[in-house]
Amino acid sequence: MENTLIQAEPTKLNFSQNNNKANITITNNGLDLVDLELQIKGDCGSFKIPYLRGEQNICETSKPGSIPLSPQEHQLFYIYYEPTSTPLSSTQAELELKYNDSISRKPISISIPLIIS
Repeated sequence: MENTLIQAEPTKLNFSQNNNKANITITNNGLDLVDLELQIKGDCGSFKIPYLRGEQNICETSKPGSIPLSPQEHQLFYIYYEPTSTPLSSTQAELELKYNDSISRKPISISIPLIIS
């Protein structure tokens, strides 16, 4: 993901029955405000991304959300995984980040694998 307007680290997140929390840092490397849409895809349990301050969630499985990212801003997010009642042996979902390029105005999408083992 080098030379992109939006950068996410790490590039994949691992979850298990014993580790249901991961963090990701999203950075706006551009010079303009970016409205970033977050969406979790996959039906292998329940994921949520809460605001670091407050009770609401930014997004949940099947419920996208959006956040503004100021120029040169870094934001840390925690993603929580709640397994289904029948644990899955190994499966995968993804966190999709969408935004419009500030120059071409074309939609850009970044997928971050959410690996459940």
